[in-house]
Amino acid sequence: MIDTKKIHSEWLDYCKLCVEDMTDRDEAHEVAAGSLYVIYYSEAWDLVCSVRDWDLDLFEAAEEEKQIYRGGTGCLTEMIAWTAFVMTRMKLEHYMDAKEEE
Repeated sequence: MIDTKKIHSEWLDYCKLCVEDMTDRDEAHEVAAGSLYVIYYSEAWDLVCSVRDWDLDLFEAAEEEKQIYRGGTGCLTEMIAWTAFVMTRMKLEHYMDAKEEE
């Protein structure tokens, strides 16, 4: 069984570190696309499970966006990777917005 709390905490730390190197919100898409939480399927699966356990609002927002842009099509692994990408992009955008407000 995976430790979803630990994975979620490590992912949040990862996103915060990524934002330190970002200069604007538009970079979130590129950074998320290259994230280990997206490109490695096992990491994507663990992330989606973790966010579902610890940040249900983000999980539901990512699910909603997935339906809009992907139409819910594709194999399960592709859908999990896409959901992990959307979650990571959204969290990076959130942190970048907070950084810009400082």
